Amino acid sequence: MTFAVWVLLAVAEVLTLDRKGARGEVRFDHTAHVKASTKTPCVSCHHTRTERGTPQLAPCAACHLAEGDPKNPASKTSFDELHRTRAFHDQCIGCHITAVKGPRACVECHATERKP
Repeated sequence: MTFAVWVLLAVAEVLTLDRKGARGEVRFDHTAHVKASTKTPCVSCHHTRTERGTPQLAPCAACHLAEGDPKNPASKTSFDELHRTRAFHDQCIGCHITAVKGPRACVECHATERKP
């Protein structure tokens, strides 16, 4: 395991996403994804790079903003904006389909009610 992965394991946590979404919040276990990523490098999700080519490990929301925000990046496959919701869905569900593992349906990620 590389030094960068060990650093990420030390700071990784469970993140709560889409707190105000109509379908309910999503709990993303970053630690589990980092541990499972021995065959998938960090840059699979953290896909941006600096001008020097170094991967940027910024959160998705740093670039992918709310729908309709003019600062959102454009999709590489269409002229649509890649707003936060689309970026998460394309990235997460796409990876889960490819891996044939992990949630793919709305209710498998979004919880309308969370148990304490």
